[in-house]
Amino acid sequence: MAQHDSTDFLIDDSDLESFDPLADFEADEEIDDIPIESGLFDPQDAGFPDAKTLAEDTEKARLQPAEVRTADLMDAMKNQRSVLLGILDFVQELRTDEDTVALIKELKKDNYSVYSPDNFCLLLRRAGAIERVTADGTSFEGVVLEPNRVIIDGAEFWEPADQPELFWSITPVGQAALDGFQPRTLIRQTLEAEPEYRGIYRTIIERIDCEEGADQKALSKMYDNKPVVEKPRLFVERFINHLSEAGAIEWKDKAWRLTEPGREAYAVLDELDKAASNE
Repeated sequence: MAQHDSTDFLIDDSDLESFDPLADFEADEEIDDIPIESGLFDPQDAGFPDAKTLAEDTEKARLQPAEVRTADLMDAMKNQRSVLLGILDFVQELRTDEDTVALIKELKKDNYSVYSPDNFCLLLRRAGAIERVTADGTSFEGVVLEPNRVIIDGAEFWEPADQPELFWSITPVGQAALDGFQPRTLIRQTLEAEPEYRGIYRTIIERIDCEEGADQKALSKMYDNKPVVEKPRLFVERFINHLSEAGAIEWKDKAWRLTEPGREAYAVLDELDKAASNE
């Protein structure tokens, strides 16, 4: 079984320097004046739970059906959903642990995360979305390793058996989660939900829709001083997050870029704007 560097989770300074979505912003208000809906802050700061509460919550989560655990994982890790879905897509066929780790490292190049490849696999396995199997598809958990009997110089010894090679495979629950991600539906829902900000979404999409894409600073400059986002004060990160979570845009090669489903947002915006003008 492949061995992985235990320091894989450590933050590389060069990654932080190049990851533009986390670029600093300049605010003209005091922090206390920035509303929750700005998208910059967690709306609730409940503090860190004590050991008892954490154990109880962990046990409750473990007892949930796999469908619920997988849905909760996708919801809790929206900013890493493209990595999770990429893994699910990859292991629709049996994949070795080594190949799966290599795939996750490649996905992480455009989706910075402190989670290691092993962490991602563990999260999906605990949720019930993927499983460990052997080369013939048998559950790895059920493998019983019988020691080998060897005789050396007339003396009998027992030596441990070699572990079978580890493979990863998608489960029916994981397949349902993969099939259930419908970016075109999510994009429409996102644009329908906030008619007052459709102009902002259109501006962002148009700016990104070019060969070089657009980084965070370029989008912030274009976005600043638009009256519609002054009261309440909303930042461009909020709209980028919504479009990214819906699958309309992706961070790739150090810039935000439109996805194929994202290109269809133009038609959705035109349709919604036309309907609004006829009301």
